[in-house]
Amino acid sequence: MKPKKIFISYCHQDEEFKDQLIVHLSSLKRRGIIEEWHDRKLISGQEWDGKIKQELLDSDIILLLISADFIASNYCYETEIEKAMERHDQGDANVIPVILRPCDWKDLPFSKIQGSPKDAKPLSKWDNRDEGYLDVINSIKSLTGERKPLNKKENQPTKKINTISFPNEVIVGRLPRGFIVIEDIEIKEHPSWAVVVHYYDYDGNIRYGTHYHESYHNRWESPEGMEGQCRKISIQKGDWNYAESALYLTMELRERKEQDKIEDILKRYKSDYEFFEYYQKDQQIITPTIPKEFEHLNKTGEIRDIIEELRIDPWKNYDIKTLTEDFESNRRKSYLLLFDSLNGDHPALSFVKEIVDEFRMDFTIDKLRVWSNKLSDALIDACKYL
Repeated sequence: MKPKKIFISYCHQDEEFKDQLIVHLSSLKRRGIIEEWHDRKLISGQEWDGKIKQELLDSDIILLLISADFIASNYCYETEIEKAMERHDQGDANVIPVILRPCDWKDLPFSKIQGSPKDAKPLSKWDNRDEGYLDVINSIKSLTGERKPLNKKENQPTKKINTISFPNEVIVGRLPRGFIVIEDIEIKEHPSWAVVVHYYDYDGNIRYGTHYHESYHNRWESPEGMEGQCRKISIQKGDWNYAESALYLTMELRERKEQDKIEDILKRYKSDYEFFEYYQKDQQIITPTIPKEFEHLNKTGEIRDIIEELRIDPWKNYDIKTLTEDFESNRRKSYLLLFDSLNGDHPALSFVKEIVDEFRMDFTIDKLRVWSNKLSDALIDACKYL
């Protein structure tokens, strides 16, 4: 797995906090889970403003080290926080506010995001500061796929059964190639309360996570917003349409009123998508498995991903060079995947090969659209034989 890029935004008055945080990140760095960047990594002669902005744009996770000095810094506030929140709101990166020292931050733009450490208690106020840093590290782990809160247990070797449990009530939704866990669904009075979503594969490995606050509503409910969240939590593209229901459920759980019962809300969703289950606090759950109805979708997942990649939406603007290069890669990949699964003389494989060979790098956008539709139809037909 490629390391997640972490950008550390801080003011120089908090250098000591930043340095200690980097020390606590060492385990994740040594295992290749993350790589971090901060302005002390600037090289002499570099154009510092451009380099900082580029690192911000390239990052997967942005840590805002919050203090009065950080808020008072024009550059931190007007450049780094603004860009961080823009990328967070677009679903391109995750932002974690790390509260270093007591200050007036709860009415600022990033206050809608769940802060760290636990209960947004400033690191300077922890009796054992290492425990506070560890809580920050666990917040980062939940976004890297490293943290596994599944608490697996195994029965006797004669029949291996894995179970999972969570410290609070959760909803589990199964998809063709993994399952979504919706957490922190109990209503809280704190204005920054957010419902948390993690996506796991069927081996129980966490892929990525996100969270929903009611202030995100307009962004999430748009087609681009749904796509952004699916991409953010690493759901495979061919399964995005199956994940939509879980994301809308997440929104409704955060926006519900005290009198709205989770069981009633879930019942409505299960009438359209049956693969949701509600579990009480600490309830032992048999680790989710692929539903029988999804076994073929699981088997054809990579082909379905390519079919989605070949889609050209009329409402989107495309760079023809990038699109052509992507299609060149996907046409080769689709043929190789089918070649490994079908006999070499299978008619479906031969038909796909014929269309693949028609591709030209100088296609116009209209010709690309015709060709991609033709290949998609052929791949859909080939999936029947897998």
